[in-house]
Amino acid sequence: MKIHITSTPETNKSLIQEVIEVLKQSKGEFFEFVGLDPMEEEDLNILDPNLVNQNLDSYELSLDEILSICSKYKSINKIHTDDFLVVLTGMKIKEEWFSAFRKRAVFVDVNNWESLINNDRKYGISHQIFENIFQSLI
Repeated sequence: MKIHITSTPETNKSLIQEVIEVLKQSKGEFFEFVGLDPMEEEDLNILDPNLVNQNLDSYELSLDEILSICSKYKSINKIHTDDFLVVLTGMKIKEEWFSAFRKRAVFVDVNNWESLINNDRKYGISHQIFENIFQSLI
């Protein structure tokens, strides 16, 4: 099963690779992790026209908006329906969820992990990815 991982524009590309390295430490060959380049701001404007001319640093996405962006990105980029897409985001989410999924599209908020764990956020983010994948398979 392939798990494609990307991010919204404000998230550092190196975080994608750091998270993939943590995920690859899991035993077994069931998952294949594929790092994608971060989305560009233009991509977001296409995926959600409400974002055009918005200040993305202060705009708050609803849970439905971020999950819709994930699903549309997966479709537009022809990611197979059996594969997962994970979007790491530093954009503000109104409902303050750390992560959520819709079918096989997942988002994970990369902010505020230091308030939960005293370690590098890549571990909490990796946990959220696996958690959402397993929940979606139930």
